[in-house]
Amino acid sequence: MTRLSFQSKSQRRGGFTILELLAAMTILSMLVVMLVATFSQASRSWLQAENRVETYGQARATLDFISKELTQAVTTPNSSFLGSTNAMAFVATVNGTNNVDVTGVFYQLTGTAPIFALTRSVVLYSASPNWYANPPSWPATAVSTVNTLAENVVSFTLSYTDSSGNPTVPTYWNSTGSAGWPSTSAGQALMIARPPAGVQITIGIIDSRSTNRVKAGASALPVTQTFSTYVSIPNGQ
Repeated sequence: MTRLSFQSKSQRRGGFTILELLAAMTILSMLVVMLVATFSQASRSWLQAENRVETYGQARATLDFISKELTQAVTTPNSSFLGSTNAMAFVATVNGTNNVDVTGVFYQLTGTAPIFALTRSVVLYSASPNWYANPPSWPATAVSTVNTLAENVVSFTLSYTDSSGNPTVPTYWNSTGSAGWPSTSAGQALMIARPPAGVQITIGIIDSRSTNRVKAGASALPVTQTFSTYVSIPNGQ
């Protein structure tokens, strides 16, 4: 006698088919790819925000510091204001060391292109009669203090204006009647014994990560963040 064996439908379907497994793996792979892309985008956005905060904070602090000292510039026949398109020296009533309040201040870029540091050199008034007696030469004399105001600087540009707000021609300022730093000729009549009416300061900075890539041999200079301010000088031309 033949015996028949019957199984229920639920008993026959004990696992997944190959098509079901492939579909599940495809969906899982798509979810992983989406999560990785989202994480990468969030990470890039975070780094970009950090870079912007770094460059903005450094640039604003630098511009505010220079602006404060420029508003205290003192220019007389024996206290000069000298400026080129990327360096500036003047005498200001700012607090120095040893309780000396009248100080020679000198801003310039140092380092090797394409990335520089913006430095501030200080010459104490009482310790440096040389620049008082011969103003054009004083930025070249020994300084008492050199500080770095900003790092990762790509550009530092200065322009000077007269009392009408017009840029000076030539583009330097020399309050003395003698040729000397940083110009190649003596100051014009409107410059003698006085500072400019104002100074336009523009600084270009990149973040420290970009600087490291450039130093490591990156061929292209990254996008530079540029910041600018205009400073009016009391008793200027």
